[in-house]
Amino acid sequence: MRSFVTSLTKKGKSNRAITQTKTREERKTQPVFSREKTIYELMARKVVLHPSLIEELGEKFRFHPQIKGNPFEVYDAFNDEALKTVYECFVDHMLDRRGRFLEYRFAQWLAGRNKAIKKIDIDKKMPFGEIDVVGYDKDGRIICIAECKAGKEKASKEDVDPWLRNVELVFSKTNGSLESAYFVNVAGFTEGTRKRMLESGKIDQKGFLSLGFGLDLSADWLVRRKRVNIFLCEERSGQIQQIFP
Repeated sequence: MRSFVTSLTKKGKSNRAITQTKTREERKTQPVFSREKTIYELMARKVVLHPSLIEELGEKFRFHPQIKGNPFEVYDAFNDEALKTVYECFVDHMLDRRGRFLEYRFAQWLAGRNKAIKKIDIDKKMPFGEIDVVGYDKDGRIICIAECKAGKEKASKEDVDPWLRNVELVFSKTNGSLESAYFVNVAGFTEGTRKRMLESGKIDQKGFLSLGFGLDLSADWLVRRKRVNIFLCEERSGQIQQIFP
């Protein structure tokens, strides 16, 4: 009996020793995080975040952001978790389960594309629903929205149609300030999506969604067509690609 217990004891010690050895080996193989190296890599890749994104990250990861200054000083104000997130998002072009990385990349791309956008919100909760990306002009009016999907399935007309109805709702709720709307899907779109959108008669070849007519007070009560520019986009190798119009 004693020999059996002794054997079990030796076996337990042996297993603990193996576990400790594996843990030490795993620690050796894990890359050591270097703040300075990460910051210089972001600078080398010319990743200059929009101020709204910096504020968003500061709120999410609980650090006090520095909006102005040279890039090193701005990134040096980030805590480690925020720095790792930015690196994974904009250098490694990773996707997370929540889809937040895609939203960050698209917001950054959108701000560079549309200079009228002065402020951006991510996952904005509004009385009429949550919007993944919202762009505001200098007067605080909503001029752009985006739906971002990071799944593995191609989007079809059945996915796009409800989104278009939401676009019309946002246009109505923002008193017509909305100018453009984007549907971004990592996996792309089915072949018939574009064709069926055009067949609906509401969207023309240039991507304008017609929403009737309205009065333009800035032009002495001139009657103008109300419309929103619709865009379909994919992401390829971390780069946003417009596929419609």
